[in-house]
Amino acid sequence: MKVVHLTYTLDYGGIETMLVHIANEQAGQAEVAVYLINDRVEPTLRAALDGRVRVVEVKRPIGSKNPLYLFRLNRLLRRERAEVIHVHHPGIVRFLCLPSLRKSRLLLTMHDIPLAADLPFLRKYARLFAISGSVRQALAQRGYRSEVVYNGIVPEDFAPRTGGRADGCFRMVQVSRLFHEKKGQDLLLRACALLEERWGIRDFRLDFIGSGASEQYLKSLSSELGLSGRVRFLGAQPPSYIENHLKDYDLFVQPSRWEGFGLTVAEAMAAKVPVLVSDREGPMEVIGSGAYGFHFPSGDVEQCAAAIRGIMQRPDREALAEKAYRHVAETFDIRQTARNYLREYRTCLADKSGKQ
Repeated sequence: MKVVHLTYTLDYGGIETMLVHIANEQAGQAEVAVYLINDRVEPTLRAALDGRVRVVEVKRPIGSKNPLYLFRLNRLLRRERAEVIHVHHPGIVRFLCLPSLRKSRLLLTMHDIPLAADLPFLRKYARLFAISGSVRQALAQRGYRSEVVYNGIVPEDFAPRTGGRADGCFRMVQVSRLFHEKKGQDLLLRACALLEERWGIRDFRLDFIGSGASEQYLKSLSSELGLSGRVRFLGAQPPSYIENHLKDYDLFVQPSRWEGFGLTVAEAMAAKVPVLVSDREGPMEVIGSGAYGFHFPSGDVEQCAAAIRGIMQRPDREALAEKAYRHVAETFDIRQTARNYLREYRTCLADKSGKQ
């Protein structure tokens, strides 16, 4: 089977990191190529791709309206003659000349809750995949059928946490794009300020790993709340850094206002770090509706602060983290993700009625 994965960039992010793992796993059972439309390619991620995975770079400058890049993309795809073109952003279909690709099955993974802007593109795909039950439900509410293929990680890549520290400082981390309107980093900062204001808790630290448009706003808010000495912004870090350093923390917090899944939550669980998430459908699915992690009402700063305080005082949080690790290893292993996609490809190719 000849498979093309088609995406915009290969930069630090959940979709891109997972795509590297999926392509590598599939390369043992299929002929796999990764097509990158834009010119943003992180060398360490490119180097992490298996030598059997071909990488094709169209090198379109981000935002460019020059049609030559799109002509090149379609010419290369026609020559590829792939049986499956697996797209990872819904809007990419507007760049494709569908009649010339009619012999390929065009499939899409929705990596998040669909936005209104995504909906016009969805009918162009032969089949839709959802990364979680919550994403599948959101698609169904808009009239689109999809199959769930859970996102995955490589659990053994994460160095495990082995217990607390002698200095008694409680260390928290949040890993994601700095986009507070969605990811809720502002809520977490305000919750941390409440720890001191309401309960006099001062011996804590919070690190943000990631970059994004909200960075300056969040730094200003941290200063305004008097947290500058306790909060660090570590910027975007390669997967290897995250794999080796999640174990340094006592709690991972994901305070998203909305979230289709929560891959970084699963990563923290793989490192045996206790997790606290907002009660949005995606993260709640990852923690088994509370069986494997802690949660608070989305958007509620006071409840977030109270949850953090409660976790600090819970002697059983390590036992829950161990249980969460076993759940992640059984449910969100990337090898299972890759196998599930290959099975779905074969089903789609066997379905002669599939259209795009």
